[in-house]
Amino acid sequence: MIGLIVLAITVPLLLGYLWVARAAVRYVKRKTGSNWMMVLTVIGILMLTFGDTLFNRWYHKNVLCKREDVGSKIFERVTLPEEYWDNENNLPKLPLTMSKNKPFLGRYAAIEKYEQEGFFPLTAYERRESSVVDIQTNKTLSRFVDYAPMGGLWWAVPLSLFGEKSIIGWLLSRGSSPSCFDNPIHLAVKNLEAPFIKISNEAYQK
Repeated sequence: MIGLIVLAITVPLLLGYLWVARAAVRYVKRKTGSNWMMVLTVIGILMLTFGDTLFNRWYHKNVLCKREDVGSKIFERVTLPEEYWDNENNLPKLPLTMSKNKPFLGRYAAIEKYEQEGFFPLTAYERRESSVVDIQTNKTLSRFVDYAPMGGLWWAVPLSLFGEKSIIGWLLSRGSSPSCFDNPIHLAVKNLEAPFIKISNEAYQK
């Protein structure tokens, strides 16, 4: 339903844009009589329309996504007794909520941070960080960092209807969920589980 609404709004806007672009090119051609000026006008219109987003997506992939903090990092591991371990899936039994108000085992909390920086529309971005923190010692056990491009103008979102694998999709940097990774949610969950390792009850009691 939402897609149809977006499409209904997008089609008239795109048709209007094409009409204005065509009128501008014909005006330049009529006034100058030069094919070169007509070509330059077309290039100028395209650059005004797409240039900022092209640069923003390039900046995202080639600068932001190559920063040292990108990805998952484990700083310290915590051993858990068998009662907190899922032997079948070989994963820790973590609660649905790991906030500072309801920390796991009374001390481990999942903290998320979202920071928007850069200059719109060229270098605007959002830094997304999810960490597991020991609230008793204030130590960070693990951290996952990702960046999302935030530049580009009105046409970027409706054109995502063309699909993320097309050239237009590339402009949007992986479609509706721009990220440095194909599946950032999965990686964030893995980062949440990574600091915890299994220990036997006998060793735990010692």
